[in-house]
Amino acid sequence: MRYFEEKESVNPFQVIISIIILAICLFSFYYLKGGSISENEFLKFANIQYIGMDGNPLEFREPVAAWVLSFWHGMTRLDILPAYQSFLAIVYSLFLHLLLLLFEREKWKLNHHIILFVTAFISFNIRFTYAYSSEMLCAIFIFTLILFCKMLSIFDILLLLIFSIAALYTNLSAFLVLFTIFVFRISFVKMKEDRMKTVVFYKKKSIASKILIVYSILFLAGLIFAGIFDTFGTNSFRFLAYSFFNLSWAFGPVAALLFIGKILMRTERELSGMISSVVLLVLLMVVLFYSYQNIEPVEWKALQKQKILQQQEEPTNA
Repeated sequence: MRYFEEKESVNPFQVIISIIILAICLFSFYYLKGGSISENEFLKFANIQYIGMDGNPLEFREPVAAWVLSFWHGMTRLDILPAYQSFLAIVYSLFLHLLLLLFEREKWKLNHHIILFVTAFISFNIRFTYAYSSEMLCAIFIFTLILFCKMLSIFDILLLLIFSIAALYTNLSAFLVLFTIFVFRISFVKMKEDRMKTVVFYKKKSIASKILIVYSILFLAGLIFAGIFDTFGTNSFRFLAYSFFNLSWAFGPVAALLFIGKILMRTERELSGMISSVVLLVLLMVVLFYSYQNIEPVEWKALQKQKILQQQEEPTNA
């Protein structure tokens, strides 16, 4: 019996293939059924057209998601709607895989991938992509920092700066929540590593650890002063609390499904067997059928014409 068996890490090539397959499946679903639409979601969709025409989005607040979407549209040469839907599929697939990587860094089995697909297509998550695309893109930047930024080299510092700025200008609310989690997590990890060192080397603490501890204090102080002086408008504390609640409500079910699946896969060995795989595949088929039947397709072009007519009628009515 081997007490010190080396654990096998996740295969990067396997994860990349899984991201591509899930993105293709999501794009096929969105192309056939579309998704829910609101004023905010329509504005995100319209940003592609305005950036494509004159290089500027409809609004300059948090422009990174619109610029990335415009770049994807120009690179793929697809029509506006397929470009938008394929962009959403890629972002959602990346988001789910990076989130599961945060929970499980050991070798993934077949059932890990099936759980990812079930989580992606379950009915209360499938509409999630259209409403929270910028939040997911922001989360991808922060998750990348958590997974790969170890604060040990100049490259890590550059990665921290570039991805932090990109996340900040992607979605402010998501950045405030997720970057705070990143700062505290890496600070505690560094402090734990320092405590585990021997007494001889304990006094030689990591500079990055000190910087992050100080930064975490400044970051929290900044949030407090921003609330006191209404930096985010009137009732800034209420805005911050609502943003945290809204993100938790939106991202909570997705994270919970993946985390519970990871815990069950690790504690119950039977869930890694062939019978469990068959059961999960049947569950995936049921989820796909239910989501497909219960989501009405969106006529994007008709909706776009309706919005244009409404805008043209507003000045005459005034």
